[in-house]
Amino acid sequence: YSTTDDDGNSIEYIDFELPELTTTDQQKIVTVRVTHEDFPSIQVDAESFMLVYGSPVITDLQNAVGVPQNGLSTADLVVLGTNLGATGQIIVNITSTNSTGDRAIGIKTYTPNDEEVTSWDHEMITLTVVG
Repeated sequence: YSTTDDDGNSIEYIDFELPELTTTDQQKIVTVRVTHEDFPSIQVDAESFMLVYGSPVITDLQNAVGVPQNGLSTADLVVLGTNLGATGQIIVNITSTNSTGDRAIGIKTYTPNDEEVTSWDHEMITLTVVG
């Protein structure tokens, strides 16, 4: 698309819409080729550049009381954000108390393939945390 700046100069823009990152080593190289329909033999290629996906950004963290499992409380955790990726880890510091009042403290790491994880995409991760 194009627009005009305050000095009357025409500025042209290109928007790139690329697929979401699906693996940690996925690379996208972008090259812009400019041609004219009236002069198809004339073209200019801009210098290629490597597209770099942004770091994950967490915009919201939500939790709700879940259904108890084996006498332990649970929480349904939702992580909202951008660039969360298709792989990775969520590390949760857990303090659990069972029905008799016994407490356990620990750290649990969750990955997309864990049974506690119900969904994992680029904008939302949902999982059930026991404890």
